[in-house]
Amino acid sequence: MTRLKKFLYHHDTSPKILLIPGLVLALALARIFYFYFSPAQTAIAAVPDDAFYFIQLARHRLVEGFWTFDGVAPATGFHLLYGYSLYALFALFGDLDWRTLLLVVGIPASFALALSCMVLSATARRVMPQHWIVAGIPLLTPFALQQATALMESWLVLSCASLTVFLGFRDRAIDTKRAVLLILVGVLGSLARSDFGMLPGIMFCVVFVLRRRLPRPWLGRCFFLLLGAVFGVTTVLIHTYGVSGQLSQASAQVKFFWSQASGHHFRSVLFLVFGMIAPGVRSLPKIMQAGVIVSLAALACYTLFVAIKNRGNWRLEALVPGLCGALTLLGYVLFYRFNSAALATWYSSNLLVPFGLILATVVYIVSPHGSRAIQALLVGVYALTGAASVAQASYPHQQGAMQAGLLIRHMPDARFAAWNAGIISYFSQRPVINIDGLVNDDTLTYIRGGTLLSYLQQRNIRYIVDFDVMMAPKYRRRGGYLSASWDRCVVRLRTLDDEHAPFQRSHLALYEVKERCR
Repeated sequence: MTRLKKFLYHHDTSPKILLIPGLVLALALARIFYFYFSPAQTAIAAVPDDAFYFIQLARHRLVEGFWTFDGVAPATGFHLLYGYSLYALFALFGDLDWRTLLLVVGIPASFALALSCMVLSATARRVMPQHWIVAGIPLLTPFALQQATALMESWLVLSCASLTVFLGFRDRAIDTKRAVLLILVGVLGSLARSDFGMLPGIMFCVVFVLRRRLPRPWLGRCFFLLLGAVFGVTTVLIHTYGVSGQLSQASAQVKFFWSQASGHHFRSVLFLVFGMIAPGVRSLPKIMQAGVIVSLAALACYTLFVAIKNRGNWRLEALVPGLCGALTLLGYVLFYRFNSAALATWYSSNLLVPFGLILATVVYIVSPHGSRAIQALLVGVYALTGAASVAQASYPHQQGAMQAGLLIRHMPDARFAAWNAGIISYFSQRPVINIDGLVNDDTLTYIRGGTLLSYLQQRNIRYIVDFDVMMAPKYRRRGGYLSASWDRCVVRLRTLDDEHAPFQRSHLALYEVKERCR
């Protein structure tokens, strides 16, 4: 640990360096062990349904030899680095159950969060020696800590993003080994999330424009990081083509179609950004939320005013990381507008590192000499919101999905389908066909054409298990089943989760698909 601290912080090995990373690690581990030792009904509410997509995909890859969720239809809707990591884990150690994965994946994820915090702080320390401590506090937010139990790819994305800014903004000259390392980080970033390249892309563009006024190695370092990200995306495209015969992942096409159906709005991504910047505020009354938004806007305007007014006093290399963070955040806001119907908390893994750079830069501009009071206030606020979220379960409705999976395990041998199919499939121990297209490439044409019922009939699907809200017009329109024939041929039989928390005020139900119905 001492050698790591010396590498990151240039021989400053004082205990304060470990304060924020240590707090991140403690809270993340506390969250893992709290849910691991909780009853299954409690723990399932902390793991998103999408995590079980990964688990089922990796299981089928091991058994069937190709990437599929139901054993028949190909699936390209997953991120390669985490998907293949799970596959390797199952190949080496057998079929690990989801509670065991909370430890096997969650503990490394917790250490990854803490190390990402250290690396991000080290990046800020090089250019802002008196303000570095605030750069890592976004890793204390509930969004970040939830990734310890999410069993998703987000911790890998955070690791690659923090390494990207750390290695990109270094003054050390590049040799062959360092060039290979930079390319490798870029490749891994794109394999962790295929939209990762926004960060190295923005970094390269900003450094290229300002190259005459910045340390010379920065441009080459950012170039190799971007080159690696491009190689990584190319690998994803080739892999997708090998699995499905298409270059674009079906899940990405489906999400774009959903967003198009709802109007490509900014609302979802702005809520995500707001929840990251001001954690816990959305639980306050609307008038107080409005006050926080106005205060944040005023702070942004004041920071910009001070930066312009005192523009001759700043070291450019101290401002560039924050500028890159701001442009990256803006880039993701614009990009995720086209994914407005499918954003979830784990998408914040692309936003937390840029936000850390922005936060450190804002404090640097507002308080150039490093106000300890401001830093202590920020650390205290974010630490308290993080600690309050340790036992927070974001998906209480999934208790009903687990019960439904256990129920249909013992039903007659008929084919089942679901839009939210991860948990239901896992606990039913039988193939459950995904019909929202995220892990079923075969449904894409039917969803776009509004003929999902034809797909159900071709696959001889007799029952659908999902929440009643999925029959609302907005979901039917985007899902390809807003038709009179659907109303005739799909009949609600009964509720399956009366005693569990609802999802969007609806309960989970069993539906029958009538045979030979048109």
